[in-house]
Amino acid sequence: MTATQSPPASGSAFEPLDQAVAELKGNARTWARTSPEERVRLLSEVRDRLIDVAPAWAEADSRRLNPGRRGVDIGALRRNERL
Repeated sequence: MTATQSPPASGSAFEPLDQAVAELKGNARTWARTSPEERVRLLSEVRDRLIDVAPAWAEADSRRLNPGRRGVDIGALRRNERL
């Protein structure tokens, strides 16, 4: 947090995100001690889980940005995947 930022109000919409960031910071040393092989395994798992939810996230965001429209063509996204 910089000197110009104030802490988020308790109960704000960002509170869960702030808590997650604080947890990540609290585990920085553990991550630094994690072997490269374990990091690869963990990050591969994150990638796989993101691939599972990415189409729904893209659709939801497209609908949010373009109310009244159908949304994105998930099939086209999958055909153009580069992961």
